[in-house]
Amino acid sequence: MKGDKVLHLIGEPSNRRFAVGVFGQVLFLRRKSFEYLLTLALARTVGGKLGVADWVKNPDFEGNPNVNRHIHFLRGELGAARNGAATRGWIENSGNGAYRLALSPDQIEFDWPRILEIGSDMRGRVMRAHVAVQADLPATVEKCAERPHARRTSPTEAKS
Repeated sequence: MKGDKVLHLIGEPSNRRFAVGVFGQVLFLRRKSFEYLLTLALARTVGGKLGVADWVKNPDFEGNPNVNRHIHFLRGELGAARNGAATRGWIENSGNGAYRLALSPDQIEFDWPRILEIGSDMRGRVMRAHVAVQADLPATVEKCAERPHARRTSPTEAKS
C-alpha cells in the first residue's frame, strides 16, 4: 500500500475469500464481506466526486434482509487486523438504516484489474458506480466495460 492509504481493496481470491490490505496487512474476507466493503468504499469515493451523500442504505446492499448481520461480520473481520482496534469506527451507522465508510476517499485504494477478475457481478457493480461519475479508470476497466458479460441490465432497464 502506498503512503497514507489505510485500506487497499485487492480482490485476489484465496479459498473463496478475497484479499484486502488494512494498514499494510493483508486480510482475506468472506465474499459477502468483501462485496459490502467494496460497496461502502465505492460510495465513499464516488459519492465524494459527485458531491452527494456517501451513505449506503439497506436496500442498496442488493435488497439483502440480513444487512446488519453482514456488516457485523465485516466489522469483525476487519478487527482481525494487527491494528484491529483502529478499524472499530470505520463503518458508521446513521441510525436510519444506512452505513458509510468513515475513511477519507484518499485513504482508499483499489486494485482494479484484480477486482474486475472476480466475476461479472463485481464488474457490474464497479462499472455502474464509475460510469455514474465518469471517473478516470485504468485501461483494464475500460476493456471490461466493452465485454458483453461485464454489463448487466437493471430491472428498470429490462422493462423498457
